[in-house]
Amino acid sequence: GNINRNAEFVNVNGSLFFKSGWYGSEYGNKLWKTDESTTIDLGDFKYLEYLECVNNTLFFFGRLTSTDSMSLWKSDGTPDGTTRLTQTSVSVNNEFGFNPIVNVNGILYFSAKNQFGEELWKSDGTANGTVIVKDINPNGSSSPKFLTNLNGVLYFVANDGTTGDELWKSDGTQNGTVAVKDIRPGATSSRIYDMVNVNGVLYFTANDGTEREIWKSDGTEQGTVRLKDVISEFDFTHPNFLTKFD
Repeated sequence: GNINRNAEFVNVNGSLFFKSGWYGSEYGNKLWKTDESTTIDLGDFKYLEYLECVNNTLFFFGRLTSTDSMSLWKSDGTPDGTTRLTQTSVSVNNEFGFNPIVNVNGILYFSAKNQFGEELWKSDGTANGTVIVKDINPNGSSSPKFLTNLNGVLYFVANDGTTGDELWKSDGTQNGTVAVKDIRPGATSSRIYDMVNVNGVLYFTANDGTEREIWKSDGTEQGTVRLKDVISEFDFTHPNFLTKFD
């Protein structure tokens, strides 16, 4: 599902972290932690969004003042343990609900913008381990989106400046961050949407230059294929909102 930038409550190892206030409000936000016996004030922020639990640690994006840089933070549930992980400005864009953050094998992956553009980042919860995975588009922004954990591998959509928005995967290393397939050959994007993991298979919608159809991928170029011609079978266009039902 989509990440709610205004999600109010996150369970971290039995304790509830939450924020008061509203994103971009005049009065800012406050971060709290509560359990059955105590409620702790963890600090004031001008902006506070994307609360996420990874390895029993709370991650979030925030800035202290209007002039402060937007940064990735973490908290262990104490004021002293609520610390900044990035010193340069790192902002997350989820204007269209494109899943900008995800936990894969205990590593937080996120799409963020700094002075070099919007690229894929990761964090292991340390300042030194919070880094760009790969500069996919050296001449601009690759704008990774639809970040999805499939069998312990990160899948996402990105633009390398040559092939348009296409399917990529990453094992967290620079060499292991590669394009899966150029579904719509050339510079035009295949406009992938609705990526969902169903029993270890990645399903999504894409346009290969003919029509938007449902595709699936096993992470290989040969295994990334269109399911069938839904358009001619049922006489409608643009399948979307793919959803897994358990």
